[in-house]
Amino acid sequence: MKIFFLLFAVATLLFACDKNEEKSYLYWSNLVSEKYAGINLLTQSVPCTDIEEFDLINQNGYYLVHPSIHKDTI
Repeated sequence: MKIFFLLFAVATLLFACDKNEEKSYLYWSNLVSEKYAGINLLTQSVPCTDIEEFDLINQNGYYLVHPSIHKDTI
């Protein structure tokens, strides 16, 4: 009897989950374009004159980050 209620509860949870439709290629392409434009604007806003000004951070790899935008990345 306990197994029946357990299976019923699991089935109820599975059927109650929201089933989002898959996003189209156009959606993902537009999202990538927006992110790419944002990254370009960000990199153009920081002058790269002295490499010693940059901080080295480790977040899934090592990256050079300018102190003016480092506070935004944490």
